[in-house]
Amino acid sequence: MEAIPIVISTADKLLPVCVDGKYGYINPRGDIVVSCQNDYASEFSDGLATIRQRFNHDNYDHQEIIVIDADIREIGRLVCGYCGDFSDGLMWFERNEKRGYVDRSLQVVIPPSFDNANAFVDGLAWANVRVPRPSEPGFMDQPEGIINRSGQWVIRPQYARVWSFRTGERVTGFTPDYKLWGLIDRQGVVLVGPRFAHVCLTSKGLTPASIRTGHGKDTKYGFINESGDWVVTPRFDNCYGEFSNDTLGAAVGDRWGIVNREGAWIIEPRFTVAESFHEGLSRVYVGGSYKGGDLRDGKWGYIDGDGEFVVEPIFDEAWPFKEGVAEVELAEGDPEEPGNYKSGYIDMQGRYIWEPTK
Repeated sequence: MEAIPIVISTADKLLPVCVDGKYGYINPRGDIVVSCQNDYASEFSDGLATIRQRFNHDNYDHQEIIVIDADIREIGRLVCGYCGDFSDGLMWFERNEKRGYVDRSLQVVIPPSFDNANAFVDGLAWANVRVPRPSEPGFMDQPEGIINRSGQWVIRPQYARVWSFRTGERVTGFTPDYKLWGLIDRQGVVLVGPRFAHVCLTSKGLTPASIRTGHGKDTKYGFINESGDWVVTPRFDNCYGEFSNDTLGAAVGDRWGIVNREGAWIIEPRFTVAESFHEGLSRVYVGGSYKGGDLRDGKWGYIDGDGEFVVEPIFDEAWPFKEGVAEVELAEGDPEEPGNYKSGYIDMQGRYIWEPTK
């Protein structure tokens, strides 16, 4: 394998970039510190990232990933298919269509035994397994549950859907059959039986939830506590994302704004979509339409707490700010076609740190 070039300040946050289909890293000033010579480079998480220098689709389960730290020192190598990001000191990896986990020294701590699994948060991770459907031979169900760092089921796989637990939260949502949702704690105790049309992720003990308002699919969203009592009565037609900085994107009709934990408007509903605040800015979608979870023909930009655009809506895709940087994308040609996007980074004034490339 070719050596990875090292040209970096240890204080820098590294960002993956792609040039002509090859990946490397830049620092927050836009300087290339790892040349774009790899088939893939992940974001840093938990102080570590993964690089693939060669990818062979015909030899999927035998790909070699290189794990590096923030000083671009090689921590080790792992042979696997897909892998996730490090979180809580562990990273999921895939072999033979099963997922397990390695620790920061790349030692296998949970052998691949799950059909799907996600990142650990506060010692717990979401996972599922395939099981035969008794009533229909040849068909499989994929019940979901929660595992601990030993790979044991804390909440056995019995639900159609279970949300992952968030940092510091003791409650999350579950649904036995996708018809109704309830709340469950970290030990698997059902705190609120399934009676809501939908629940979102919990934040500081508050969960956006919806109820059906008629015989059709119409629902209204409000906020419930861990006992399932309404703290904010159902009054919104939709919610987007999750609470951040005690704010949440919400809609009345087809117009979106931003509310606080008391359900009061911080930003009045006037956007196609609006999201909670991250680092003082909210990403909003203007123009186009939002139907069935599908955004079309509009653009993303960023507003401040007064609802004024700090970054004009010019992007076809955009993500929340993290540590003063946001990833954005511009489409070349038909935005519905895969591979037609260029990716870059902006600062909180909308200036390019890295102009979009692909």
